[in-house]
Amino acid sequence: KDNYFTVHPKSTEIRTDDLETYETGLLEFVNNRIRVKGNKFEDVFDFQETEVSKWFQSWKKDLKTYCESKEWVDKESYKGMYWNLGVQFVIEALAFAGIFFIHPIMALSLVVTSILMVLSLVIIRRTPKGEETYRRWKAYRNALKNAKEHSIRDEHLGKHFIYSIALGISKQHIEPIFEQHPGAA
Repeated sequence: KDNYFTVHPKSTEIRTDDLETYETGLLEFVNNRIRVKGNKFEDVFDFQETEVSKWFQSWKKDLKTYCESKEWVDKESYKGMYWNLGVQFVIEALAFAGIFFIHPIMALSLVVTSILMVLSLVIIRRTPKGEETYRRWKAYRNALKNAKEHSIRDEHLGKHFIYSIALGISKQHIEPIFEQHPGAA
């Protein structure tokens, strides 16, 4: 009843010269945490610890740098978002002043401009290459959610487990996969 997942380093050496910076950072972190905390997955990735949170923030920057180099997001779309935010901010300030100087009904315009400021994030768009990548990962994520309905070979189970975690698949979707393959778990 108290099943838990464990993480073990590969018995063979991994060639890090083929890996990206964020991948080697993750590999080094996990190997170090296994040496210090043991193999239990929850202990390796205990985000309540300051050390893990600090590492994650640094690792996220490496991953962001990598993703930006892939040009998946149209950089020009950020200009439109910033312009819209600037205009909305000015209107928001005027609406706030209008509450005191004109009429309290100006609070309605304050609410509308606040909503429009949040909606300005929609202006950011993906490049065609980014859109294709996004759709492929989304399809893979949906396939992982429905994996219990299909058979998965044992040798691929480890990779699917890692991607399930990375893509935020819930425990209720991951566990049935391992129930089908008790030896791999």
